[in-house]
Amino acid sequence: MAGKTHDFESLYRKTALTEARQIWWAVSTVMTRQNSVPGEDGRPSLALIPFYDMANHANGPFSSGWNAEKRWCECLCPRDVKAGEQVFIFYGVRSNGEFLVHNGFVYPENEEDVVALRLGLGRSGSDPGVERKLRILSRLGMASPHTFSLSPRRHPFESGDLLAFLRLFHLTPVEVSKFEGNEEKLREPGMFSQELDSKCKEFLQNRISLLLRAYPRSLQEDEGLLSSGDSLSHRGRLAVSLTMTEKKIFNCLLQHLNDS
Repeated sequence: MAGKTHDFESLYRKTALTEARQIWWAVSTVMTRQNSVPGEDGRPSLALIPFYDMANHANGPFSSGWNAEKRWCECLCPRDVKAGEQVFIFYGVRSNGEFLVHNGFVYPENEEDVVALRLGLGRSGSDPGVERKLRILSRLGMASPHTFSLSPRRHPFESGDLLAFLRLFHLTPVEVSKFEGNEEKLREPGMFSQELDSKCKEFLQNRISLLLRAYPRSLQEDEGLLSSGDSLSHRGRLAVSLTMTEKKIFNCLLQHLNDS
């Protein structure tokens, strides 16, 4: 009504949204369904797309896109669907940790799942060549500490960055000086002695084993917890499911290392 004013603060206080759980629900409902599309000025803008957000996630090709000419979002079915079957789409390349945070679920069959491995170089007191190593690391596009995303489908040393980091970690100051200006060789397989690469492999095996032992339960105990029907909350089941996927990836990485 024209000329009518509202005490919005008072109105807000009287609504049910003052309950924290309902606010969390409202925020998460929007955040897990928002999509980035080009705005009127061409810059990315967030939008809610009814019906599109009802499709669940499954592995497959990314089949959604923006039709610039018609200015609408298009989604193609990634596979044939029979009458009565559920239609799935591919949400994008995300780890299960990202799916849990941004979408509220864990997808055990996630073909794009990775674990994060954070590593750092020693300090100047324990490693006299650390400053030179840091300079080389910077020229390789890395920092210390650095986080590596490791996939269970590939040997961890297929990541040239991780191999370069671990080699640099183990090189003596004299050896490091030979690679200033020629840092890319640190990424190349077969460029160093078998002894050095064995040290890198053993270091990574020990680090992954320590991470596995840091979990309060084993993978088998997690599986038993989920299958026992105990009174785990929905969030509790999600947390256990997430740690299970992490442990499976770490075990796969150990297997790759042991087989090489």
